[in-house]
Amino acid sequence: MAHHKSQGGSALEEALEFDQAVSETRSSLDPEESLLVVTADHSHTFTMGGYPERGTNILGIAGYSDVNQLPYTVLTYGNGPGFSNSSENFTNADVARTDHVQRSAFKLSEETHGGEDVAVYATGPWAHLFSGVHDQSYIPHVLAYAACVGRFAGDKCATAAAGASPAAPLAAVLASALATLLLR
Repeated sequence: MAHHKSQGGSALEEALEFDQAVSETRSSLDPEESLLVVTADHSHTFTMGGYPERGTNILGIAGYSDVNQLPYTVLTYGNGPGFSNSSENFTNADVARTDHVQRSAFKLSEETHGGEDVAVYATGPWAHLFSGVHDQSYIPHVLAYAACVGRFAGDKCATAAAGASPAAPLAAVLASALATLLLR
């Protein structure tokens, strides 16, 4: 939700929380028996710009404009509530707060989704089916195939390898799908 408010610091904290959730989920699953898929349903217009020096706080000032000598931040958004016509001379302390609203190129009441491809990470049985680039509509079909549900149920159910146990338990697949929705 922080991305829609153009709060880059809060969005990074959400990413760390998501990473912790994935880590805890992963440690509770048998990697030989459970397919874990981590992905997103969209990107955002969140970006890093300028030429910040090595070691610069990601929530800090990247540099100073060569036009008006005012500071600009490392993190920005393509659109959202952070647009401003005024020239502000903010400090690192101002922009380092996690609730700081990053600058946006175009003013909107909420930041929108972006159009970039999103990553899909998978581990466990059938994880190889997630390598490469796929349309997002491909993902639920692979999840159904791995879980032996829907049109892949019964005698159309796949097994991870000859002699191996049936594909990933449905609960694990659904847990990974649910995890992708938690931080929308």
